[in-house]
Amino acid sequence: MMGQYVDSFKAQMRDFDGTLPEISVLFENRESLGRAIGILIANANLAASSMAREGSRKRELISDKYGLQDVILMIQEGRHLLLKKSYGLPDLGVGVLEDSLRIDFKPGDEWNDEQITRLADVLRKLRERSGAKEIYLDEMQEHFNEDSLTGFQELVSE
Repeated sequence: MMGQYVDSFKAQMRDFDGTLPEISVLFENRESLGRAIGILIANANLAASSMAREGSRKRELISDKYGLQDVILMIQEGRHLLLKKSYGLPDLGVGVLEDSLRIDFKPGDEWNDEQITRLADVLRKLRERSGAKEIYLDEMQEHFNEDSLTGFQELVSE
């Protein structure tokens, strides 16, 4: 029964418990990874987005300081981007760990059904346009229960 799992995921997306779960997106190569980062940031408000400064916990606004390719390269090299309004979604964190793209987010009441569906659409777009080979929620049980993990997989696999 597909609906109950998706409903469980949506309910947990609206319930902020203090954690920042991550979505992991795995790729065959760095070129595909770079293409996926570009897809995520192409529709964002980069002027309002901020990036962790190298070697510091401080963040800096991207504004007009960097071109799109510069931002993609900095993320691939380990910097973390706080992305504002990408595809009309609540804030998303974007970083890279080894060869996987990590998308962190804060569950809470700003996630409505439309935005959750849009997030799934964006993740499917990443798979189709960048060749992502696997997309999954960080499987630490304190973030999402088993039904919710199943619901997430159903949403991104539709």
